[in-house]
Amino acid sequence: MPSGAGLHSFGEAEFSRDRGLPCGSITVTTGADGRFRIVGLPPRDYIVIVRRIGYGPVSAIVHPDVDDTLRASFMLAPVSTMLDTIVITEPSIPGRLAEFEGRRSTGQGQFMTQAQIEQYDFAGVSDLLRTFHSINIINGIAVAQRAVMRLQPGPCALTFYIDGVRIPTPNVERDLPSPKEVAGIEVYVNSGEIPLQYRSFGGDHPGWPSGGFCGVVLLWTRSGT
Repeated sequence: MPSGAGLHSFGEAEFSRDRGLPCGSITVTTGADGRFRIVGLPPRDYIVIVRRIGYGPVSAIVHPDVDDTLRASFMLAPVSTMLDTIVITEPSIPGRLAEFEGRRSTGQGQFMTQAQIEQYDFAGVSDLLRTFHSINIINGIAVAQRAVMRLQPGPCALTFYIDGVRIPTPNVERDLPSPKEVAGIEVYVNSGEIPLQYRSFGGDHPGWPSGGFCGVVLLWTRSGT
């Protein structure tokens, strides 16, 4: 009559015939204290395998005698569960573009992503700016269409930022990075939509209204320089 003790709580013990004898097995479940008992086994060699979830199995060969009790003790060791490797397929967003993507999700302003820039395949950023319905280009200066048509008798120059840094009003035909260097473009011609950190009401184009009243263009480069 074999009996035994596992580690703690419920486990499972399996008795299998050994040494080439006809195959067969008996499975018993331990009690809450980890103990088990089975009676009526013929005297021969058996392989005992003890298992419990979260622990490595152990085994031993036992040979119960007739009208005798065989006691055995088994100590199971806990095992670590190996989780599948997590693979991230989405590209990470550089910190300087996180605000670009954050504002794009709000639906305010006008945006052009790197994928759209590459799809246009234009030679200059000035050509990209011309695709925005709110921008007109006069003598190389980007102006707000809305301001030209409704609010000002003359051109209203947009303020430019590159990677968050304000630059003097550029000639968009020659002073801006190549489209191959640009990762994103934001355009705001409604002063109420301009992000707070980019609101500036002082212009730098002599003789023309400019600054936050006219609007803002934010260029983001791929290298961050």
